This record gives sequence, C-alpha cells and structure tokens, in this order.
Amino acid sequence: MNPRLRLLLIGSLACLLGVIAAAGLAEGNFILAALLLGLLAIVGVEWLGGFRAETLLLGFLLVGYIVGNRGFAQIMPVDRVPLLFGELGIVFAGTLVVIRGALHREWPYRRDVLNLAVFAWLVAGSLRVWWDVRAHGFLAVRDFAAIYYALYFFIAQAIVREARAPQWLHRCLLAAFTALPIITLLFALRPDFFIVNLTFRGVPLIYQRGDLVAAFLFAGALFLLAPRPLPVWRWLFAAMALFAGFALFSRSGMVALAVGVTIWALARRWQPGRLVIAVLVLGLAGTTIHGLASHQAFHETRAYAFYERALSIFDPTGTGSYQHADIQSSGDNNQFRLVWWRTLAEEVWDKNPFLGLGFGHDLSTGFLREYYGMAVDDDFNARSPHSILFSMIGRLGLVGLLAVLTLLAALLARTRHAIHHVRDGEPGAADTLALWTIAWVVLVSAFFGVVLEGPMGAVLFWCALGLANARTADTANALAAAATISPESAPAPDPLLPATHRTPEAAPSSLNS
Repeated sequence: MNPRLRLLLIGSLACLLGVIAAAGLAEGNFILAALLLGLLAIVGVEWLGGFRAETLLLGFLLVGYIVGNRGFAQIMPVDRVPLLFGELGIVFAGTLVVIRGALHREWPYRRDVLNLAVFAWLVAGSLRVWWDVRAHGFLAVRDFAAIYYALYFFIAQAIVREARAPQWLHRCLLAAFTALPIITLLFALRPDFFIVNLTFRGVPLIYQRGDLVAAFLFAGALFLLAPRPLPVWRWLFAAMALFAGFALFSRSGMVALAVGVTIWALARRWQPGRLVIAVLVLGLAGTTIHGLASHQAFHETRAYAFYERALSIFDPTGTGSYQHADIQSSGDNNQFRLVWWRTLAEEVWDKNPFLGLGFGHDLSTGFLREYYGMAVDDDFNARSPHSILFSMIGRLGLVGLLAVLTLLAALLARTRHAIHHVRDGEPGAADTLALWTIAWVVLVSAFFGVVLEGPMGAVLFWCALGLANARTADTANALAAAATISPESAPAPDPLLPATHRTPEAAPSSLNS
C-alpha cells in the first residue's frame, strides 16, 4: 500500500474514533475512551521501554501477588467494575497474546505432555461450568476460578518467546522474593500501618496470609539458592526467608519445602538442604536459649512449639495431644480436614461419582452436619475443603481426580528433564529448575490449603509452570540442534588441503535459556 494512503486511512480512522469517544464521554460513557487510552498506553510502553505490554503486566502481577498477597488480590483497579487484577490480567495479556500469535502464526500451545494436561484441565472444567452457571449463577463462576487461572500457563509460555521477556520476568521474581522476607518482618511488627495507612480505595495493598506467605518464603529461598557460584547476598536473603517461613509454623509450607529440597538434592545440588538444616539448628537453639533465659519451661518455648507443630504433620487423624498453648489446635485442624475430605468424597460417590457436584455447589453442607452437628452455620463461609485435590473431586468427581493426577504425572515428567539438565551442567538449567521448584512448592501447599482457588497462589503457580516448561523445552531443542552439528557428525577435513582451507570443526553451541 502507498505510504501516504496508509497514513491517510489511519489518520481518518483515528479522528473518527476520537469523535466517537468524545461523544461517549459527553454522555458519561467511558468504555471506548478507556479502551483507546489503554491502546495508546500499550503502544507508548512498547515504543519507549522496548518490552511488550503483556510482559510488563505479567511481571507486575507476579511482584504484586508475591509481596502484596491477599491485600493485592482483593483490589479492584477499575471503579465499579467487579474484576480483580488476576481477571484483568487474563483479559488484557491473553488478548495481546492471541493477537500477536495470529499475526506471527504462532500458537501459545506446545506439543508436550504438560500442555496436554493443562488443556485437559481447562476443557473438563469448562464443559462442567457451562451447565452449572444456569443453576448457581455467579457462584459457579467464582468457583470456576480454580480452572480458568490455568490460562496463565499458556500466557506465560507464549510471552517468553520474546527475547527479553525471560530476563525481565526473572528479575521481577528475584526482586519480589528478595523483598518478601523484609516485608514479612515489617508486617509482623507494624500490621496497622499496612492495614490502615497503605491502602487503595480502603483495601490494603499488602495483607499477608500465614500459610500462603510461608509457601512463598520457602519458594523464594530455593529460588535465591539456584545459581552457582552463589553471591553472599543471596545466602543472606535466602536464610532470612527460611527464618521467616519457619516462624510462621506452616505445616503445609514445611512439607512443600521438603519437596523442594528433595528436587534440588536429586539434581545433586546440596546448598538448599545445608542451609535449611543450618537455619533450623540455629533457630531452634536460639529460641531454646531465649526461652530458658526467660525462665520458661522447655515445653513452653517456641522451639518446643515448633517441634510439636512438625510432629502434628504425622498425625493425620488428630488424635495426638500437644502441650504448647499455640499448638493445641493442630489436632483439631487435622480432624477438620480429614472429616471434610471424607464426607465430601462420600457425598460425591453417592450423588454423581463421575462428574461431581459441580461449580457453585456448597461443598461444606455434609461436613457441617458431620463435624458440627448442624446443616447451616452463618459464620462458616469457606467454600473450599482446603485441598485442590478434593476441590476438584467435589466439583468434577472422577474426572477432576483424573485431571489432577494427569497434571501431577506431566509435572513429574517435565521436572525430571529439568533435573537432568542441571546434572549435565547446561547453562541456565539451574534457573529453570528454580521455576519448577516454585511450582512444586505452591502445588504441595495447595494440597493442604486454599491456594489455587484464588489468584494469590494460582497466578504464581501457573506462570512459574508455563515459564519453566517453555525454558525446559527450549533447552531440549537447543541440545538437539547442537547434537546435529557435533564434531562427530561434521565431514572429515581433506588432508590434501592446506590447514587454512579445511572445514572448521563445529564448535559447541552456547545455550542461553
């Protein structure tokens, strides 16, 4: 097309849209004006900053959910529009990913087992919620969040195709996990400042929830310990994160940390395990000495409380007795979960074992009757049985169980590849395994708490999963490409030619994953 004609058409269209937007503003309609302003912001950001808008948005969301936690998750940025940052991120980043993919003829989907598992997760939930919305309305959509947040997997996987995106997102995660232990300490010391003063439209920007923050602290510590050699400042902040995480007494976080340390041990990286042991020994010794110096009995010290908290992990029926005042409810919490999981499984089996009870259905009815002896409790508002596994069973029955098991199997298979890359010393493999570790820590925590049903844990989990899968696939492709031009496969030099005219041997490829 002629450049002048193209400029004339674009200018005419812009003028027409400007007139329509101005007329809408005069009538109090801000939708078109907001869309145009957003489009101009995207163009300006990409022109001035060099990053794609969806890349910047994803980095912003990761930092917000890691540092802000529950407070950031409750903010509705657009006045009178009931959409949270997590949903707006799907709308805007997902739209840009689809548009760019159409322009470059690229799919956000990759042909591997994990993509198939996540796609099956989305399809199974979407088919079920189609019917549940008619019966339960908005409640069905609210419960469906555990499914549609998986779209972040494909968004993150597509975003890293941009050359600078992996480095930017890595820096965002590094900044968030470095700041998290400091924010956690300040929140513990001065919660009123964050809850009352640091707010947006009356909602705290930072409001931390114990179990989830512990999982983030442990994931961040393992993320900080990934490189080799390890700078001193990373050791320091990783130790701070471990101290803060253990101080929260989160049992699900402890189990998740054990899984993360095991992954690094399988990759023959011993720094995480050594630091965890060192922090535990120093922390328990310090709290014991402090307690005894304060003339406390040993069973009243924080060290003994930590011991009983860890011991209660191996008491699933909650029949054990605990002496420390802060831990006496641990057995009740175990019974709480066990009874809910059992009654929910029985209800699903009796009513609809294959497709479950659906999104929007109250999964607590049978549990309340069994545990409290009542059918309705106005003060009880939990909708998740504190486990993503049993949430999926309750919503989707055996189909949901199959979806979770398929995701776990795919996650195990892809993590195994990442572990082998670290063992082989591939460049960037440790950073990739750190992403897999983040996903594992959050997922294990989700088996014992409300983590993936809300954006606080779901956005980090699915993004880390997408980033890790893309980087692992790119590393495998680069290794395959390097193998095709290895010195063994290169043609032998002709001995009759001078050395300067011989075919050079192929140099090993440098991977920058």
